[in-house]
Amino acid sequence: MLKYFKTSDILSATLKFKFVNECGHDADGVSKDAYAAFWESFFMKNADGEVYCIPVLSQVYGQEEWEAVGRILIKGYKEHKYYPISLAPAFFIAVVHGENSVTPQLLKESFLLYISQSEKDVIEAVERGTQYDQDELLFLLDRF
Repeated sequence: MLKYFKTSDILSATLKFKFVNECGHDADGVSKDAYAAFWESFFMKNADGEVYCIPVLSQVYGQEEWEAVGRILIKGYKEHKYYPISLAPAFFIAVVHGENSVTPQLLKESFLLYISQSEKDVIEAVERGTQYDQDELLFLLDRF
């Protein structure tokens, strides 16, 4: 899909999706399946996180590819109300409305669902003032 979404003209084009070796007419379901397949593949290869994911910058994608990803997000939502729910809300709000629109509470909630359960347990233990593994906390702080 990235190949086709590299130009901004795609946002005004009418798209018809078809899966190779599958019968079916593109009502709304085939299009939604195409967007879902793209995001599933994208998150597996280009994102990080546990419950919520954020895209990870790599040398494989340049500006043209990231703009195509943005167009896929916009087109999928505008035309089919398809939104990849794994995308961290804080990330999405920062992209759409600017970083200043992300509240500290939303950032914390998104972060706690981004990290692993064991990392979340350490942070929550620190907040409660209960016992925690100091080496795990230092590793977590160093990582982020």
